[in-house]
Amino acid sequence: MYLVHAGVLNSRGLPPKNMDPALLRRLIGAHAAGTGLEHVVVHVDDLHLTIGLFLRSDSLARAESAALALCRRALAADARLAGHRVVHCRVPLLPFLFDSPPNTCR
Repeated sequence: MYLVHAGVLNSRGLPPKNMDPALLRRLIGAHAAGTGLEHVVVHVDDLHLTIGLFLRSDSLARAESAALALCRRALAADARLAGHRVVHCRVPLLPFLFDSPPNTCR
């Protein structure tokens, strides 16, 4: 299972502030057949719109590719999202995993 984050900008190159997260979740779910999607979350704030996709996949590259294709299909499926685009689609790095482990893990 992979968590892939996709960042979305509107037609002006800005984060879409008025995006309805429920609409985006429904559109992604409606286009998810065969992608391995298990769960989707949408985070919207003044600086970002991030879609979190939990995907079953046998490789990181396939998970990222499936997430990108799925997000593009979902954005293209609704006229209200015309001009919105995915600007990145990747598994996030978790820096704390690379720091010294807590004492309980040593």
